[in-house]
Amino acid sequence: MTEKKQRRLGADIWLAVSVAAPIAGAAAASHLYALARDAAPGKPAPNTAPLQFWQTEQFWLNLAATVCLVIALVVGILAKVLDSRKKSKLEVAIEEQTATITAADSVKEKAVAAAKLDQLVRVHDELIPVASSIADMARYPLSDRGLYLKAVAQAAASALEKLVSEHVQRPRAVVYWLDVDAGPVSMKPLGFKGRGRRPQPFEAGTTRGDAAIEFAFEGKPGTIWPDLTSTKPPGFVGSASDYKTFVSMPISTESGAYGMVSLDAPEPNSLTAGDQSIAAIIAEVMSIAFEVGQDQNTPDPGDDEPDQDDFALASGD
Repeated sequence: MTEKKQRRLGADIWLAVSVAAPIAGAAAASHLYALARDAAPGKPAPNTAPLQFWQTEQFWLNLAATVCLVIALVVGILAKVLDSRKKSKLEVAIEEQTATITAADSVKEKAVAAAKLDQLVRVHDELIPVASSIADMARYPLSDRGLYLKAVAQAAASALEKLVSEHVQRPRAVVYWLDVDAGPVSMKPLGFKGRGRRPQPFEAGTTRGDAAIEFAFEGKPGTIWPDLTSTKPPGFVGSASDYKTFVSMPISTESGAYGMVSLDAPEPNSLTAGDQSIAAIIAEVMSIAFEVGQDQNTPDPGDDEPDQDDFALASGD
């Protein structure tokens, strides 16, 4: 087992313990206290000295209940303390950029560093609700996580659209999920924000669908297609009259492919390398959400039927 998988397994085990232990401990303590309350007082055998308090069944039941309650409290408090001490990669980057500003010599260097810091802070602030939604989802039974997964996808698409819209006119962001159980296999929009209506899915057996699904399964980071009027990616079908540039990022982990994140805009050459990086961050965040929400008993998160208008984001239409 690789070091990365070992850390991930340890994190998964701690998550399960930190959630289950307080609940199980509190329940056990409540049950044991009830048994102690209903237990008959200990009576000594004939012609023997009275029982000491610690020799009674009530004492040991109360002691066991107290131990369970203490364990539940300690695990719960420890989980909160450890969670409060964790620093996300973005928070670390923000601290590093702040240090860069302090150490910068020239006015130009400080201005560039300040701009980068501002961008990092905005990305951090936009992703906090997404991360919170993922944390909330993890605390619910697997059978209830489908709706939370939809909420996370919508929050992620909204965050991406908002961050890009500050310098790109009328961008559109979509989070797709890969439905391998559908006939045919398809990628359906799970979260959507921006101009136009909700896009239709990519379906296997069509030119655009095969290209997009293959892209998701490959799991390789996408590149910006700056001007679709001059250069189009393989499998791109249609005039793309609604947009002239786009970038897509796969949503995948070591466990497999889950879908993709797509971002497009109507103005050629309007997307930047920074936008590409933000789309990659959103895809990484969504991979965590899909990992938390995956299970064969999880409700289908794509119950809503898409509108008839077809907006192709990754392979065109």
